[in-house]
Amino acid sequence: MNIQGTFNAKKELADTFSKFAGENKPFRVTVQFDPEIADSVLERQWHPKQEVKTLKDGRVEISFAAKGDIEIKRWVMAFGRYAKVKRPKWLKEQITEEAKAMLTD
Repeated sequence: MNIQGTFNAKKELADTFSKFAGENKPFRVTVQFDPEIADSVLERQWHPKQEVKTLKDGRVEISFAAKGDIEIKRWVMAFGRYAKVKRPKWLKEQITEEAKAMLTD
């Protein structure tokens, strides 16, 4: 089989978060984690280009550019109340809506 064109798998998957590239373009994610889980969050590299800040109050902030909005949403929600999305605004809104939906019958 001969593939033609300019498709570059390495380039397409470079900014993915976890396993799925999704159809969206890379976006900047910033999440703050409460001091209670800061150490466990710091034990792992979540994204190859992540930037980590330890804040004065003990919270940890992780930022990176990625695509794969479904995977990032799942990742943040796995930390529950201990993770707060700072950006993008639309991701924060989606997680808020998901949390509300989980409380309804």
